[in-house]
Amino acid sequence: MGSLELHIFPQLGNHPLSGIKVAFEKPKKKHLPKITPAELPNLMSALNIASIKIVTRPNEVATAK
Repeated sequence: MGSLELHIFPQLGNHPLSGIKVAFEKPKKKHLPKITPAELPNLMSALNIASIKIVTRPNEVATAK
């Protein structure tokens, strides 16, 4: 942590989690990830047992086509 950061945010120097980012790997970017046809049954099964709630506003439901 730089001295400028400590000058602007002095409370960061005493925070117990200030260095926690070294414990985690930076995630690798995956642009437009895809599933393969072989993975599709697992995805469909997971979606089937997931408790996903779709919330719509009454006006949208009334005007849906």
